[in-house]
Amino acid sequence: MLNFFKANALSLLLVSLVFGIAGVGLYYGLPVKYVASGSMYVKRAIEDGKGTYFTYEGYYNQQTAIAYTNTVMGLLESVDIRSKALQDLNMKVNEFSLRKLGKQVKVKKTGNQLITLNVIGTSPQYAQALWTALALNTVNTAETLNKDSDQFLTISLVNQAPVVKEAFRNVWLNFFAGVGLGFLSTTMLLGVKTYLKEQK
Repeated sequence: MLNFFKANALSLLLVSLVFGIAGVGLYYGLPVKYVASGSMYVKRAIEDGKGTYFTYEGYYNQQTAIAYTNTVMGLLESVDIRSKALQDLNMKVNEFSLRKLGKQVKVKKTGNQLITLNVIGTSPQYAQALWTALALNTVNTAETLNKDSDQFLTISLVNQAPVVKEAFRNVWLNFFAGVGLGFLSTTMLLGVKTYLKEQK
């Protein structure tokens, strides 16, 4: 192994540097992305308005809300909600736009009754508008569906507007990631070349 790296040190160094420079180029060349983040709280209200969560009814309501949280996550990730969100933003609804939107949206259960929705956009305004469209359509759809089943189940936005921030980027991370990728790729290619040469 030592002899291999000594013999190919120059090639490994040059290719790694080229990949590192390419990583820096991608850092400055790719557009900045923004992330809109916000949470939704799922609950089931006490039917008579006088109970507490320390009674059987309160415990039942909490367990029902916990189970319903998975349904809300499914709604957020459904084609129906995403189609409505695209329509609200006056965007075309087709396979390409839906697939692209699927990559922009991340839904995570951060608590028994708490869901965090993260949306990636090319501008702060677009990220916020898309987050709002997805969240409001989910809330409205859930309310409509629950009218005929369990109207006491509700979804509340923790904040009406999401927190929007620039997605994490680091030029040095790009550089070293490029160097590492270049080093590994070149090592594998030269290793295969050396192996085939020895076999002959």
